[in-house]
Amino acid sequence: MRMIRTAVIGAGRWGGNLIRNVRQSKNLELAAVCDIDERRLQRITSGERDTDAAAILGRADVDAVIITTPPVTHFSLTRAALCSGKHVLCEKPLAMSVAECEELQQASTEGQLCLMVDCTPVYLEEVREARSRIDWRVVSRIHCVRTSTRIPNSIAELMWDLMPHDLGVLHYWLGRLPTHWTHHTRDGRQVVLRSRIEPATELELTVGCEPVPRREIWVSREGETEKFLQLQRQPEPLQTVVAHFAECIRHGRTPLTGAAGALETARVLGVLALPGTDVRHSHGEQDSTLALSSR
Repeated sequence: MRMIRTAVIGAGRWGGNLIRNVRQSKNLELAAVCDIDERRLQRITSGERDTDAAAILGRADVDAVIITTPPVTHFSLTRAALCSGKHVLCEKPLAMSVAECEELQQASTEGQLCLMVDCTPVYLEEVREARSRIDWRVVSRIHCVRTSTRIPNSIAELMWDLMPHDLGVLHYWLGRLPTHWTHHTRDGRQVVLRSRIEPATELELTVGCEPVPRREIWVSREGETEKFLQLQRQPEPLQTVVAHFAECIRHGRTPLTGAAGALETARVLGVLALPGTDVRHSHGEQDSTLALSSR
């Protein structure tokens, strides 16, 4: 069976991880690497190297593209790749707005192309096993806590960097995300989103900076709160990500983390960009209640 010739656009830290996993894949072959920084390209020892993404996307011998560039470039690069007939694995977030995600979803559907988002935690074994283990009917509250020791430049950066992982896990577990949220910030270092899945079940997501990093999910049931899941870093979780990407291309399957989940994530995170609700420069604690569009 012919290998799926794959180009990686973006050779930074995370791009380097994906390049390594493409090389180790049994179904993907590294065809080319693209980055505007020639110094990064000099570290690449296999596959063709180019600083021009358009040249990579125009190649007939490239079947798929992995995009690991800054978030503001995801939409334009993904759209160009899909228009060139390439399957795409894009780092989260897929795009920075609902409209952009909708356009990419439509392009992938019309072109019958795989469009997948790298939400790595969904591909952790414990997350996938937990989907069948928990009985949501008896859960009164879900607490998702995701923290990092890195100090972000802004609350917005914290949201777009960390929160998509929590939202991706919840979308995988629940099949959808709530459409009404409240949010507040604490001391410019932590963001809390709250919603309700069912009338009897609350949902709380927290991202922030703490001395000890932790990635935990707690649930409350029958009046007691307990740690339900603590995500552990696997030796190389991206192996599962790239294997799933190849499988979806081979068999025409819909990815576990595809455009639908990315679209719902954009709807949730988009509340922070609405006029009058920007929390990027908040100090102390600020509350806001927002209803998301049902589009």
